[in-house]
Amino acid sequence: MNRRAFLQASSAFMLPSANTPQSKLGVATTSYLTACLRFVSANKSRKPLPHVSELSHEEQLKLEDQNVVACLKYARENLGM
Repeated sequence: MNRRAFLQASSAFMLPSANTPQSKLGVATTSYLTACLRFVSANKSRKPLPHVSELSHEEQLKLEDQNVVACLKYARENLGM
């Protein structure tokens, strides 16, 4: 399932608002969580996730700086920020 299909499938399971009756609260969040877990299970990473803790302190800082720059670039290019 790709991201678009997941969002369409899970749109019926939007997180409850403050006005959601208590009786429906568990059903909505459980259904949403189930959809999220199915999506994650179906879209596992092909390679292992990196372990930042195995890097030196200097390498961790460099990686964090690169990540911040990449996030800001994404926000500027895709989110109009």
